[in-house]
Amino acid sequence: MAIGNSRLLLSQTGAGFLIDAGFRGARARLDELTTQGRLKNVEGIWITHYHDDHTDYAQALADHFRCPIYFNPRLSDVLANPSHYRLPCLTTAPITSAKPQPDGARLRWHEFQLTFFDFPGQTLYHDGLLADRDGGGALFFTGDSFTPSGIDNYCLQNRDFLREGEGYLYCLKVLQRLPENTWLVNQHVEPVFRFSPDQLARMRAELLKQMAALSALAPWPDLNYAIDESWAAVNPYGNEARDGQTVALRLRILNHSPRTETYRVKWNVPAAWKLEKEDRQLTLPARGEGAAGAVFTVAGTGLHVVTADLTFGGRQLREWTEGLVRVQP
Repeated sequence: MAIGNSRLLLSQTGAGFLIDAGFRGARARLDELTTQGRLKNVEGIWITHYHDDHTDYAQALADHFRCPIYFNPRLSDVLANPSHYRLPCLTTAPITSAKPQPDGARLRWHEFQLTFFDFPGQTLYHDGLLADRDGGGALFFTGDSFTPSGIDNYCLQNRDFLREGEGYLYCLKVLQRLPENTWLVNQHVEPVFRFSPDQLARMRAELLKQMAALSALAPWPDLNYAIDESWAAVNPYGNEARDGQTVALRLRILNHSPRTETYRVKWNVPAAWKLEKEDRQLTLPARGEGAAGAVFTVAGTGLHVVTADLTFGGRQLREWTEGLVRVQP
C-alpha cells in the first residue's frame, strides 16, 4: 500500500511493516487505517536510504508504534549522526532505535520471509528489502535506485561508485538473483515493474560505457575519484565547542586507487587555534579506508570553516575539503 513515498506491507493478521518514513502525512494515514480496523499495529520500519524524505519521521513513528527500525549497517552512522556528513538531503531527525541487519539477513514476519540487502544504487548509503509471501508473490523494495525506465542516478554527491562489485553494477547482480517474477517497487512510483534479462544487460552495458569514458577523461589513478566528492571528507562535518575547549577532527579518506597510496595532510585553521596533536600522513591499501586525526584548542567565537590540504601520488590538492566548527562563548 502506497502512503506518500512510504509503502506499507500488510499481513493478513492486520500487522504492518512500513518501508521508509519520510512522508509528513504517514502518521495520520496509519492512524486512519487503525481506526478502520485494517491495521492493528506497525511492527517494524525498514529504511531504504538516508535521504530526509525517507527518514524524517522514522524515529517518531517508531516511538509511537514501539517498533524497531531496520536497515543495513552501512547506514548506521549517517542515520544516527547526520550532522557528521556533507551529503544532500540529510535528515534533522536522527534515528536512535535501530536494529541494523547485515546483507542477506532474514526475518520471518507472519506469512512473509523478509530478506535484507545491501543495495548501493542511487547512493552508497542505500539498501533493499525482499518480501517473499507464502504461496507466491514477491516484492523487492528498491528505494530510489531503479524506476520503470531504468537506473535512477542524478546526483554525484550521493556517492555512487562505478566499479565491478560496487554501485549499480552490484545492484544489477542482486536483481538477477531475485526469485523469478519478483515485482520491483520504487518508493516514488506506484506501479510495480520488472526488468527483462535484455534490459538488465543493456543497463550493464551502458554503465561499462560510462566507465570507459570517465577513465579516459579523469586525471586520477581511478575514475571514482572524479565522481566521489566525499572520497576525502572532514568528519564530523559539523562540530560545536566552547572557547578554549578542544575539538577533535578526522579526515576520512577512501583510497579508490588500485594500489597502496600515502596521503599527506595539512589542516588550515584560524591562526588563534592551537594544534595539540595530528596525524600528518596516512597510508592505505588499494580500496582501503581510514582517517587522519587532529586535535585543536579553539579560540574566537562564531562559525569557523576549517579546510585540509592533501598530497598524494604527485598531486597537491589545496583546501580540498572542509568542515565547520561553531565556537560558543
